[in-house]
Amino acid sequence: MALKLEISYVSYDELRSLTLSFLKKFRMDQNIPVEIEELLECKLKKNICPIPGLLDTYEIDGWTSNDLTTIYVDEFIYKSRETRYRFTLAHELGHIVLHKDIYETQRISSVEEWRSFCKEVDETSYAWLESQAYNFAGLILVPSVHLEGHFQKILNKFRPRFEAASRKRLTKDKYIDYFIDISSIQLSSIFNVSQDVIEKRLIKDSLITRIP
Repeated sequence: MALKLEISYVSYDELRSLTLSFLKKFRMDQNIPVEIEELLECKLKKNICPIPGLLDTYEIDGWTSNDLTTIYVDEFIYKSRETRYRFTLAHELGHIVLHKDIYETQRISSVEEWRSFCKEVDETSYAWLESQAYNFAGLILVPSVHLEGHFQKILNKFRPRFEAASRKRLTKDKYIDYFIDISSIQLSSIFNVSQDVIEKRLIKDSLITRIP
């Protein structure tokens, strides 16, 4: 029988407020990109431990010890995939903040046990665990107030192009994908995250509705 977990519902807006308060608490809300490694190691006193072959062997980027003191990360991602590494740390921080009781209750002491736990949890519980941690990671690495400000600057720069498109009677669907792609590339560089993270945030935060 699949393992069902008691997971408290946390809305996206609540996560937005939580991550902002979290950054403010440690005075890391003003500068971007957010120094997630510094936040974990220096502010929260968490250990970051690279593990060779973690992704290849267990198909996971990272996991957190049951006592919440150590985040294990695939060594190749740690060394060679900066944005993925940063997101993995933020994702695990999401688990630490949101799912502390679950980690402490399960008492998972190895990556093998963690992998088995993931397989035993029922699909709904696992989906909640991961989606909450994913949203937490995206929000803490790309704080809403900074995202909105930088996105608006890009919109303003593109204003002449939008006006030209309007004069040519081009509908929004003709250029929206191009604009999202261009803006996501620029924003991903600013926040030091993947383009995919930015694209999902633009949709999730309804920022694309601002495109004329």
